[in-house]
Amino acid sequence: MISNHLSLVEALRPKSNELAAQVEKYLAAGGKIEEAEPIGYKPKPVSYSNQMPPAPKPFVRRRPPAPPQPLSAQDIRHQERVKEKALLERIGAEKRTLIVSKALDDALHVLGERHGFEEWQETVSTFIINLAGAPTEESERFVNMSRPVFVPNAEQSRQLERFAKNGVDTNH
Repeated sequence: MISNHLSLVEALRPKSNELAAQVEKYLAAGGKIEEAEPIGYKPKPVSYSNQMPPAPKPFVRRRPPAPPQPLSAQDIRHQERVKEKALLERIGAEKRTLIVSKALDDALHVLGERHGFEEWQETVSTFIINLAGAPTEESERFVNMSRPVFVPNAEQSRQLERFAKNGVDTNH
């Protein structure tokens, strides 16, 4: 241990020799050095516990989280219902069934693709609500629009009769 501090001891040796010379000079001049009584300080004894130190916790390697599972058909339907419910709440509507012909449904889907809207029901209901809130002069032009005449053929008549009986379109 001293060898580690040898250079420090050697560096302080001149000051140590100087201090020793001053002490000798003081004593030669008749000075006295008295050693004082101890003040009675006693350090507390070190107390050792009988308990064992706690054992180190073992290292637990955690598995990375599993990748998300693909959604089941039931989960997809549930998400669609949640989206639909949020949409209805957003526009302040309630779910009702609107029976439209296949031709009207196709035409509304074409318009949706052409003009960039996904839910034609929302677009049509917004149009009707805005039309009802418009002044008479503005909504009158929609009332007086030309309407094509629709004459059902024999097959369409039979479909309409079947639909009138049981309320279900049997072709789809």
